[in-house]
Amino acid sequence: MRYRGWPRAGRLACLLFLLMLSARPALADVSVYRDQPRFWVAVSAAQTTLDFGHLDARPLTLGLRVGGMMDDMFGTELRIARGIVADRDERAVGSGSARRDDSLDHLASALVLARLPLAEHVYARAFAGLSDAQIRTRLRRCNAGACRSDTERNDDTSLSWGLGGYWQPQPALALSVEFMRYVDRDTLALDAIELAAVFLF
Repeated sequence: MRYRGWPRAGRLACLLFLLMLSARPALADVSVYRDQPRFWVAVSAAQTTLDFGHLDARPLTLGLRVGGMMDDMFGTELRIARGIVADRDERAVGSGSARRDDSLDHLASALVLARLPLAEHVYARAFAGLSDAQIRTRLRRCNAGACRSDTERNDDTSLSWGLGGYWQPQPALALSVEFMRYVDRDTLALDAIELAAVFLF
């Protein structure tokens, strides 16, 4: 179901950013930050949910990320992603059939992140930024042996936010899991549950 107004998790992400900002002086000398790599590349896989208001689709995506820390607590990250498996809906319509394939044609995001140490090698992270997404919908209708195919594309740019956990067992390797809301419009919401392997240098 579509959220109306600013969702509770979005308010939580904003609150986490403010808490991290207020805690910054106290955490400036925390040893967990010392001598850590500042830059990274990452590969991610995501189960996305496209909410068009009247129907949902859940395509799978792969993504690439690059980022860096501006200081011990705040960083920036650029992301690109593309659908690899479309969500297919096929049904009988009268004497014929209709098939709908929804996929993520592309996603590009510029995000600011904040992180807070929870335990050794474990962090909470919050994200906020801007995303541009294009959704591709392929429609195929068949009736009396004749078929017609159409492709629709829906572009949208939106404020984005997310929350996640981050585990760094080695200085040059980390794993992350996140919930992201990339697009939040009346006509489209794009959410993702993401797993990423992060390589730091």
